[in-house]
Amino acid sequence: MTGLTLRCMRISRKTSANTHFEEWWFKTFYNNYGIRGFYLNSVDLKWNEARGHYDFGEIQWDEFYEVIKGNGPCNQERVATRRKAIEDGAWVREAAVAYARKQQNKNAA
Repeated sequence: MTGLTLRCMRISRKTSANTHFEEWWFKTFYNNYGIRGFYLNSVDLKWNEARGHYDFGEIQWDEFYEVIKGNGPCNQERVATRRKAIEDGAWVREAAVAYARKQQNKNAA
């Protein structure tokens, strides 16, 4: 990496265009999804042999905003998993509070 690139990264300056990032992402990750049994739902997604990149269509904004609002296909499962993790971790938080009180009382005496 060049010094300029490192300085840009340090100040969070954008160093490449979104299309460059999208192409990099698809080349890096998309082929691995099929190997792991995941598939991206895009009719327009096709490999462009001439360019050596994937071509993809427009973003489905209605679907995107529904997912953002919490109406996505995995939202209920995600929320249930998060609630379970919070409940399962309650004993750790309670133990930490009890230990802190014990240390506070010990230091006060």
